[in-house]
Amino acid sequence: MIITQHNVAIPSSRQYDPLDGTVIRIISALAERDCQVPGVRVEFCPVPIPTNRGLLYRIRAISTADCRLWLGREGATPQRNLGYSPSQAVIPGFHLTLCTDETGPTLAVYTGGNWRADRERFMYDKPPALANGHDRWYLAYQGGHQRAGDYLHHRHRRSPRLFHTTAGGLQYGRTSEDPPSYETAALLERFAAWYRDNLLPQILAIPPVGIVRPA
Repeated sequence: MIITQHNVAIPSSRQYDPLDGTVIRIISALAERDCQVPGVRVEFCPVPIPTNRGLLYRIRAISTADCRLWLGREGATPQRNLGYSPSQAVIPGFHLTLCTDETGPTLAVYTGGNWRADRERFMYDKPPALANGHDRWYLAYQGGHQRAGDYLHHRHRRSPRLFHTTAGGLQYGRTSEDPPSYETAALLERFAAWYRDNLLPQILAIPPVGIVRPA
């Protein structure tokens, strides 16, 4: 598989803006550099998709030492194959999962004491904390409507807040210092801002293919 700026599929879904819009900027910048940026790993879906621009390859994941994006969410766009967008997003301390049907979202918040040691398992593998005997190293939050100390799922309608959940006793309870909930819109802005301020400049620091910067 030879990847160049001419055969990278640029997504068009804006369902979860401002995050989706920031990811479009990131993928466009990567494509201009043939997806070759030191410190940034780009994984592709192995099967190309047919479009009016010919056969294009969709990016499956983008990752660095401190962040990761899984592009596994299908969006409702005129060109469905270009509607793909983040299904999971990780920045230091936060792991957000998004669904096309607006179920959730769900959030994991890191509470451990050594991010550098824990970041890889936080990005890739978060087993139920209590079930596997782990120390308290993250808390789980889920979208819904709080009622009588519990919450109800919103389906096909985005929940305005994500509430802490113990998932039937599998996850740790929060302390008085832990937030009881997070605002969904503020989370999307937090993730977008982190990628915009950290990942995007790392990519833009490399000249696009065909452009030589003066010494």
